Amino acid sequence: METQTFTLHNRLEEIEPLQEEIKYLLQARGVRLKHIHAILLALGEWLENVILHAYDDTAMHQIVVDLSADEDEIRLSVSDDGTDFDLTEVATTDQPIQPGQRIITGQGIRLVRNLMDHVEHQRRDGRNQVVLIKQVISQT
Repeated sequence: METQTFTLHNRLEEIEPLQEEIKYLLQARGVRLKHIHAILLALGEWLENVILHAYDDTAMHQIVVDLSADEDEIRLSVSDDGTDFDLTEVATTDQPIQPGQRIITGQGIRLVRNLMDHVEHQRRDGRNQVVLIKQVISQT
């Protein structure tokens, strides 16, 4: 698969349509459903964090998501112009979340790290560049 590029804005309502499109593309490639769910959950969590926390203004910002896949790896690269934030440096708690408990800072990042096989961050040209990689086995 060549790299597919998607552009969305810092609006929460744009996350689900993007997830649906990526789900369709990955299903067409024969990626197992359990991998698709993990990828979509991690991507949604990361995008929500960017939209809710990366911007200190109300202006419209572009977030770019590149999707590439080969036989054994799905790679999502997310680029945003928000404040510098390296999710690989955030300490997260290993305590489980109890029903009814308020989620504390770091839980979403812990979720992303647990769902993906590799997570990396760079700050380049005023943009956060986050790469999420999932090792997969196709059904075909």
